[in-house]
Amino acid sequence: MTPENYVIKRILLPELKLTKVEKVSNRTYRYHCAKKTDWEVCRKCPTKSYAIHDHRIATIRDAKLFNKNIILKIKKRRFRCPNCNSVFTELVGGIKAGFRTTERYRRELLHNYKLYESAKSVGKQNRCSDTLVTKVCNEQLELDLRKSRNTPWGKTVCIDEHGFKKSKKNSRKEFVTSFVDNNRKCLRELAQSRNHYDLNKSIDHIPGKKNVTHAVIDMNNSYRNFIIDYFPNAKIVVDKFHVIRLIHKTIRKYRKEATGDVRSNPIRHLLLKNRSRLKSYQKRAVSKFCYENPQVNLVSCRLPVCIS
Repeated sequence: MTPENYVIKRILLPELKLTKVEKVSNRTYRYHCAKKTDWEVCRKCPTKSYAIHDHRIATIRDAKLFNKNIILKIKKRRFRCPNCNSVFTELVGGIKAGFRTTERYRRELLHNYKLYESAKSVGKQNRCSDTLVTKVCNEQLELDLRKSRNTPWGKTVCIDEHGFKKSKKNSRKEFVTSFVDNNRKCLRELAQSRNHYDLNKSIDHIPGKKNVTHAVIDMNNSYRNFIIDYFPNAKIVVDKFHVIRLIHKTIRKYRKEATGDVRSNPIRHLLLKNRSRLKSYQKRAVSKFCYENPQVNLVSCRLPVCIS
C-alpha cells in the first residue's frame, strides 16, 4: 500500500471517495470527497431513489491525523423520492444527520477531556469552543453509560468514598460512594451516601452480583458489612494505599522515638520510600537504621491484605 493510499484509507469514511486534496496551511488539510453509491433510500418510505434534485456542500470537522487538522468537504446529493415526491439529503456513515463533526472527532474530544484537562484547553487544542467540548463529552459519556448499564459485574469491584460537599444543615462534609469495575477499568455507579439502603438502591439495577469474587475497600466497617450482605461470593481485600498508610504511621512513631521529631533528618523520607527506588548508599543507610532499631524493622515487614 502506497503512503497516499494509506492516508486516504485512514482519513476517509468507508462510503466516501476522494476527488481533491487542498493544503490550507502547514497544519490544516482540506479533503474534497463525495459518496460512492448511485442511489439512496427515502427516509419517509423505503423506496430507492436515483433522481438527483440538487447538490449541497457540507463542511465536516474530522479527527486529527499525524497532528494535522482535517476538514472534509463533502458534496452531498439531494434526491427526490419517486413514491412520495419528497426531497431528502443523503446520509454518510460516521456522521449523524445535522452534525458538522464526525464521530471520530467527537470521540477524540472525549479522549482528550479524560486526560484531566479543562474544557478550555481541549477546545484550544482541537480548535473549537469549550461549550462544544462540554456538550460532546456529556453526550459521549451518556452513550458509554447506556452501553454499560445492563452489563453484569466483573470479578473485581473497587468501592471507595469521596468528599463531595458540606451539608447546609450541620456543616459536615458529605460523601459519595463510587463503584468501579476493575476488570473493565470503568466507573459503574455513584451512590449519594454511605448508607446501606442508598448503596443497595444505586447498584440494584446492575446484574451479576454473584460474579464478584473480590471486593477492594478501605478499612471502613460499613463497606465491609455491605459487601458481606450484597456480594455473597466476594472476598474482602484492603487496598494497598490504606495498608501502607497504617505501616507509615507506625514507622513514624518508632522513628520519632529513635531520632526525635527532626523534620530535616534524611532518614525520615528514606524509610517511607519504595526500596527499589532508592540508590545503593540510601539502601545501606536504611538497612543500618533498621538493624539498630529492631522495632522499625519489625513494622517494615509485609502485612496480609485479605481480611475476609
